[in-house]
Amino acid sequence: MALGADLKANTDTRYSRRVRVKTLLTRALVCATLVIAGWVLLSCGKREGAAIALSKTEFHFGAVPQFEKCSADLEIGNRGMKDLIISNVKGSCQCTRAFPSEMVIAPRQSRKVPLAFDTGQLIGKQKKTLYFETNDPAHHQMVVNLWMDVKPRVKIFPDPLNFRYSEPQLKDARLRRLFVRGPDWSFRIASVKPQGGNLAVESVSKMESKAPLYTITVRLLDAEISGKKSEDLIISTNARTSPDIKVTVIW
Repeated sequence: MALGADLKANTDTRYSRRVRVKTLLTRALVCATLVIAGWVLLSCGKREGAAIALSKTEFHFGAVPQFEKCSADLEIGNRGMKDLIISNVKGSCQCTRAFPSEMVIAPRQSRKVPLAFDTGQLIGKQKKTLYFETNDPAHHQMVVNLWMDVKPRVKIFPDPLNFRYSEPQLKDARLRRLFVRGPDWSFRIASVKPQGGNLAVESVSKMESKAPLYTITVRLLDAEISGKKSEDLIISTNARTSPDIKVTVIW
């Protein structure tokens, strides 16, 4: 009986050893497979040509006033093995640009590219697009979209109006011009009223241009120009966002 028990124990021991060896071999095979697969994926990631990578393809600026400029930085990387050449950057309109419009990025390098959008006279929700022409075999053209909601605004310049700064186009030293640009073609100026006794409004005229641009000519009645005195002008308009605009005049 003892001999039979010993034989059975030896058999179980040899079987357990075979199972452990088989398990170790299986694990080793799985590990080797994973290593090979990772190497293959890594090799595939290293493309022989240029490979463009953008930090973002969508920029959302939210609400932006008219006549303002929006800016952002786009990071462009090259994941390939050859120089990435961006031969041209085109905007969907002249108000959308990237600087510079041509560039070369070495392999495994990146650079920041400033983007700019000028709202100008636009109103409402806008989508502008930049097209990047590249030598990436997989992406000959990359697209970046800029989104914003342009809010109407009346722009005054210069503000404040300072008589200490001469205006060569005006021969009379006591005359200065104030420019008012409206948000759209319906914009009108109803009146311009000085809030004291030192200023007078000579004229209010609308310029013939692409924008509703008004010129207000102001005369200084005070004899002294020291830069320490001031008076406000109230410009009344039909703009819903800013019907009454205050401009400070300094002399």
